[in-house]
Amino acid sequence: MIKGKINLSKINLLFIFILGLYIVIDLIGMIYSPVRIFAFTKYAVVIPMVVLILMFYFTIETKQDINNILLAMGLGSITIAVYTLLAYFVFTGIKVSYYTQLSLIKDYNISSTLILMGAVITLIMIIQSKFKGKSKFILFTLVTIVCSPVIYLSGSRRSLILIFAEGAVIVLYYLFVSFRDRKKFIKTMLVTIIMLLVTSLSVMGTQALLKTQSQEIKKDKIVNPMMENDLSVKYESLQNGRALVRREYIWGLAFKNIKDFSFKQKLVGKGSSYDCYMYTYVYQKEMNSLYSGKVGKLGDMHPHNGFLSDLLNGGILKLIVSIGVWIAIFIQLIVLLSKDIDKLMLVLLSWGTIFSNMMMSGRYGYIYYKEFWMTLLITFIFIELKNYNNKISDI
Repeated sequence: MIKGKINLSKINLLFIFILGLYIVIDLIGMIYSPVRIFAFTKYAVVIPMVVLILMFYFTIETKQDINNILLAMGLGSITIAVYTLLAYFVFTGIKVSYYTQLSLIKDYNISSTLILMGAVITLIMIIQSKFKGKSKFILFTLVTIVCSPVIYLSGSRRSLILIFAEGAVIVLYYLFVSFRDRKKFIKTMLVTIIMLLVTSLSVMGTQALLKTQSQEIKKDKIVNPMMENDLSVKYESLQNGRALVRREYIWGLAFKNIKDFSFKQKLVGKGSSYDCYMYTYVYQKEMNSLYSGKVGKLGDMHPHNGFLSDLLNGGILKLIVSIGVWIAIFIQLIVLLSKDIDKLMLVLLSWGTIFSNMMMSGRYGYIYYKEFWMTLLITFIFIELKNYNNKISDI
């Protein structure tokens, strides 16, 4: 069993090599990092996650084992969504981070994207399940009416874009699956329209409740007025182009700093986590001006772009290897597409969400994301199925 799993496919071996090289470069970067202890912080997550996925990889034997992992990821996120709704509208004594948007933690981008990933995995599993007609409709609708309001009203512009993009992909996939049986296709289209209407009503209803409740809180002065931007203001910035103003300024400072690098520094960077160090100390004045004096501890400010972080920390060398990691992932997805579109769908949108987060945020890089490692595990397993024993080879 273990011997069969060690006999990896070429694409997975290539990925392990590139990712391993990326981690080695990151570790070497700690030698000349200006903040070594902070730079090593990410490995408090990386090391346990590597151990965890290895344990999973060598103990998974059946299709149900894989489904259990996917189901745990999905139900965990849905539970957070349910708890969020309860905290805001039922057990209102629970402390929340905001009053005009739905998020239990200050980093609403992380909260909303994780809920989105879990919801997407669950919805795809429902589509692929053996549930019939009404049961599938009820389960699908329950997940969407619980998770959609929390994601949409989180205040995360990133999640707003992703929920529509990934939602469209899920609907198309649902129709594609039903098209295999043409008699059910028209019925599925009607059911899909009903689900979209019900989901829209749940979002609008939750938004109305949230608006009313936040106004009452401020009116009754239950808490001090919070400096929160209205959701409409946040989302309008996507239309008028103001959403990226701060990001563009931050990126501009990074490129300005890179121009002053020596040839050696352009090649190998200034050390792991230099990106966070730079914004906190080198450009402290600029950051305080941009964020109204809110620059806090080391790590609060960073480039908000994984590739830019790699360029600052490890130079051109680390950037090239980092791009190689994502090219390898893309090749893995192509391999899955050639094998089975159903398996591809279980990881495709998760990788899309992780990549989007990496391009817009992530002070520790994508190897710090727990979801990166779990999605990697599932992708590896799907590609290596032919090398497993008979219990799993026919999945």
